[in-house]
Amino acid sequence: MSSAHQVMLIKDLTANSQGFADHPDLYDANGNKLGLTNIVGSQPGVYSKAFTLLPKYNDYILTVICSATSCSASVALEHSPDGINWCDCALSDGSDCIAECDPVTNTCTVKIVDVPLLQYVRVKVYDITDNSIDCTVMLTHTMNY
Repeated sequence: MSSAHQVMLIKDLTANSQGFADHPDLYDANGNKLGLTNIVGSQPGVYSKAFTLLPKYNDYILTVICSATSCSASVALEHSPDGINWCDCALSDGSDCIAECDPVTNTCTVKIVDVPLLQYVRVKVYDITDNSIDCTVMLTHTMNY
């Protein structure tokens, strides 16, 4: 028997009028907590903290919900065998597991993860086009009992 669950990777990511965010769920590529950080424009991206996946988790879906009207962003799923060395999640067709957040076309974007994931996961949010961002990122999955 299985049931649906979710891991909240980033909740309610917003920026101030200058494009800066001071969000409790933001980290740099090395896993260091970020304080007030410019998230808009050509910066390298911000990351969620790493989450450990349990062996009984399966059937993953990367979900990005954006409610801002003028902002777009990209969200890439990464995974790791040890929580230190990170790899892009490549789907079965060879493409990276990236969800494009563009509320003009759709406020909810999902990407079905059709490959097994390593023990640790995180997301990178990058290419944020406007300071009106308002996004939540989660990894939905089933759990076998």
